[in-house]
Amino acid sequence: SHQESHQLTYGEVTTLGARQLAFEMNIAAIEEPPPVAANCDLRDDRSCSTADEEIVFYDLGSGVGRLTFQIYMDQPDRIKRAIGVELARDRHEIGVNALRGIVEDFTIENERIFGDGHEDVETASGSIPVELIHGDALEIDM
Repeated sequence: SHQESHQLTYGEVTTLGARQLAFEMNIAAIEEPPPVAANCDLRDDRSCSTADEEIVFYDLGSGVGRLTFQIYMDQPDRIKRAIGVELARDRHEIGVNALRGIVEDFTIENERIFGDGHEDVETASGSIPVELIHGDALEIDM
């Protein structure tokens, strides 16, 4: 029987590269005019802004999830969800463990800033909308 050979190439995107990508995709949080939506009517300003869109960012071949997490952290008001899909189990597991640590640190920091009983602590502890999926990007329902 013939087995398919998969060449798996791996590399991480730098912090600067992630920010440049977000800028080029018109999802970067910027102070100057908001990005222009595709097919907008220039006579109607509301149709040209992408600032209020709920963006779901997918990183196919997400590795350990650095890009997925950074895209959300750099644009938390713009990104509704950031989802990384990784085929290699070891990279996926490293990313999941790192994300767990970040969520725990985030929760501890909010408790330190807001105190144990503050309602934002509960919201914040479960509200980082970053998901890392182990699987084949061609088989994931998007």
